[in-house]
Amino acid sequence: MRITSLLILIFIVSGIHAQNLTGFELVDKFKSNNLKVKVYFKDPLKEIIKQHPQFDKKDNKAKHAILSDYLHNNTLYLFQTYQKKQLLKSYKLKGNPEKKKTKYFFKLEILNAENKLDKVINKVNIGGSFFEHMMIFQTPQGKEVVGKGIKMWGYFVMIHPYKNIKISMSELIKMDLDNSVPDDILLKNEVDS
Repeated sequence: MRITSLLILIFIVSGIHAQNLTGFELVDKFKSNNLKVKVYFKDPLKEIIKQHPQFDKKDNKAKHAILSDYLHNNTLYLFQTYQKKQLLKSYKLKGNPEKKKTKYFFKLEILNAENKLDKVINKVNIGGSFFEHMMIFQTPQGKEVVGKGIKMWGYFVMIHPYKNIKISMSELIKMDLDNSVPDDILLKNEVDS
């Protein structure tokens, strides 16, 4: 009886700190200083197809509009830092719906181990609409165009390589962990999570 109660308590406590990873795929693991970092990606195209089953039949302009709307309102990458298998912080690279007419429309939400919003970095040097980890770039032909400009749905677009995102995110994570994030890149009065 005591073992059952203890197991239930462990599951409840571990569930409190768990991040919802539904739809995310683990795409990278690396070490930064003494921390382990796990990187998850949520493919916008897979999510859009679930929400819009007739997506392939839409015209090119509508496809770009749907993708842009999705990216401005959802998390693209999730970086999680761990020390001795203990989650320290989560870093959500998420679109900012208020930044419609700019190339760099992502923000970085930083959550503590309890999944509570700690701070938001508003000026993130990451932008774009098409990314290396998207399903259409996982084929041999798709991998060849990563880092290049191609014509996609009638428009020329850049396929953003993950390595550039990893470099930018690693710098931001280091600044956060060192408590050296400049005030001028923080979003003030952020209330949503």
